[in-house]
Amino acid sequence: RFLYLEKSDLQYFNFLDKYESEILMKPAFSDYVYAAENLQTLRGKFYNGKRNHVNKFMRAYPFYEFRPLQKEDEEVCLNLVSDWGEEKTENLEDLRKSDYVPTQTLFRYFDELEMSGGTLWVGKDLVAFSMVSPGAKDTCIVHIEKADVSYRGSYAVINKLTAETICEDTLWINREEDMGIEGLHKAKQSYGPSYMVDKYEVRLTKK
Repeated sequence: RFLYLEKSDLQYFNFLDKYESEILMKPAFSDYVYAAENLQTLRGKFYNGKRNHVNKFMRAYPFYEFRPLQKEDEEVCLNLVSDWGEEKTENLEDLRKSDYVPTQTLFRYFDELEMSGGTLWVGKDLVAFSMVSPGAKDTCIVHIEKADVSYRGSYAVINKLTAETICEDTLWINREEDMGIEGLHKAKQSYGPSYMVDKYEVRLTKK
């Protein structure tokens, strides 16, 4: 079987004479794509709540710092992911899937993948970080975004500052899939995606 295919990929299965193909759309793996300007400005009534989160954080922590993500930030970022995962589950297998390994992999190939992103600091504490790579057609892709929720508004701030700085020259921001996780689905919907990139699974059987 073939996973994570986009609609344009499906045409190639029309030429497999010896196989029948079953095509399944997989909403859990479809990407959320946003107009970059919306996430950069949070303008309008729809984003009132997001603006409030950002403003409350900035009032509470006026000396915060936003810095570009560096390859040397790997250890402190992985520590934040680990802490985030431990709050979510006591199951080690679930913790392994909680973005720790994907984050580790993105740092390992940081230069090859042209990774960038941002880090949000309050004093000596890393509060949040994002990992971003360039995509096609004026798009940047946010692969990882993690925050310490004890700093209220930290997710909204890392989202906005990443959009403003790291993705400032793009038209679209792809924030990837929700993996069928209800909380993640709600969070991604709350930012008002402009469109979805549908993903498909193709299963082949011999005729």
